[in-house]
Amino acid sequence: MARAKLTVGEKFARAGIIHFDLDGVLARTTDTRKLTPEQIVASVEIAGMGATVAAFIRSRVRDDHRTAQGPFGGYKGSWSVSVIPDYRRKIGATKSWFRSRSMMASEVGKGLFAMSGGMWEGLQARSSKRGREVVIDFRESSIAQVGVKAGKVTAKKGKNKGKERNRRANPRVKNSQKAGVIFTKMGINVVQPSFSENLAMADAVSNKIGLKMAAAMDADSTQIKNTTGARITLVRSLQHYWEN
Repeated sequence: MARAKLTVGEKFARAGIIHFDLDGVLARTTDTRKLTPEQIVASVEIAGMGATVAAFIRSRVRDDHRTAQGPFGGYKGSWSVSVIPDYRRKIGATKSWFRSRSMMASEVGKGLFAMSGGMWEGLQARSSKRGREVVIDFRESSIAQVGVKAGKVTAKKGKNKGKERNRRANPRVKNSQKAGVIFTKMGINVVQPSFSENLAMADAVSNKIGLKMAAAMDADSTQIKNTTGARITLVRSLQHYWEN
């Protein structure tokens, strides 16, 4: 009898990982079984902070079409794009060939770098170094335009290193690989914080210290550091996360 496949939650629980969803972004720790209670608290807190920032970046890139360097300049080149049937069905297209990537994006795209939306669904923020750092990247896999073709592959590590094996065709690829292709071909890191967002994170941390001091002194409120525009929006999002 085949063993039942574990859910993501069950896998995390077995690995001692605390996880939660924050605005569609997975916030997660590393294995907490080797951490002190203080490190666990720090890991959960910084993972949530990272998820808040990740959701903000996703909105800026996917919805507002702005990279960390500024407005997206458009897809370069005029070559055509062909997709596999699984991908065509996923994006709801009536055809498998498009004259250019720009035309494909305008016809079926769900936002910048979001033809199917699969990559952004894998967005996560994971704590590292015992709660001292957080990494924003992508997990899991999703259906790709061309998928992985069947063929021979050579193991690069492990006991079978150097040996060839047959690889089955697969319509799915890792979401981290999708982001890597965008960076390689276009020089765009889709999860890179902008200069303003980096300042906002610094402001938020500064405000958090002020909030802790106000709470310790039983004060009613604390002054929010003077910021403007999108920067203050992110600061307030982080403040809301810490207060709740």
